[in-house]
Amino acid sequence: MLTPHLSPFLVALVNHSCCPNVIVTYKGNVAEVRAVQDMTPGEEVFTSYIDLLYPTADRNERLRDAYYFTCDCKECKTKSKDKLKLKVRKRNKPPGPEEISSMMRYARNTIKEFRSAKQIAEKHQKNILCGPSLHVASQSGLKWTSLEMQISVLYYRF
Repeated sequence: MLTPHLSPFLVALVNHSCCPNVIVTYKGNVAEVRAVQDMTPGEEVFTSYIDLLYPTADRNERLRDAYYFTCDCKECKTKSKDKLKLKVRKRNKPPGPEEISSMMRYARNTIKEFRSAKQIAEKHQKNILCGPSLHVASQSGLKWTSLEMQISVLYYRF
């Protein structure tokens, strides 16, 4: 099931469940609702408001904090997948100091590269704007005005 061009206002009416039968994705201001399991006509549509990888207590804490309710779906009542979720969580140890340092170094270098690329792009944009003006002025045979001199200084500075 796919509902193209569904208003985000209608999506706001979809109730939460930790066993959702749809997922909602957004493209700009358009919401798409896709079924993730077989549904029958008239069946209530549920989506998850939160990350389902957390155990029941964590999910309900997030729901209380953000939406002011606790979930009473089948998954929350039985807590049938909590042990598995906790087991997976324990397997993934948190990053050590070396990994954190490496990530920070990567982030800093990436930011520097983006800033450098931005400066080059801005410089290139100025050249694109000034270059044609200089060409026209030089081809006209007229004496350069003060403005044209300023443009040429700007153009050749970069």
